[in-house]
Amino acid sequence: MRDILKKELILLGILISISFAGCVDQNPEEYYSKGILQYDDGNYTESIDLFEKAIQLNPEESKYWLMKGKALYNLERYEEAVDCYNYVINVIEDEYNKDVWAAKADALRHIEGKEVEAEIAEARAK
Repeated sequence: MRDILKKELILLGILISISFAGCVDQNPEEYYSKGILQYDDGNYTESIDLFEKAIQLNPEESKYWLMKGKALYNLERYEEAVDCYNYVINVIEDEYNKDVWAAKADALRHIEGKEVEAEIAEARAK
């Protein structure tokens, strides 16, 4: 009886380990890479979902925010794109990232009343 109980507990432990295996140690770079593939195929909504998963796992990585912003830009969600770029500049403090400033300038040009901010961002991109 003890041997059967012991075997059942071991089996239960293995099943629990297997069920949690997919939840632990997920690599944000995998989500990012999949997001890039979706982005390159023009599947911007899907790419945003993948970039967000990468961001959840590593919110301090500038490139995840930059690509999320670019995908939002391609969906004409310019203000949300600017929010992503501002996050990189202000929160991550990657204020010298010229790609982010250039992307921010592009997005700002599509938002009415943001012409001066667009010019400032464009100057920072140089």
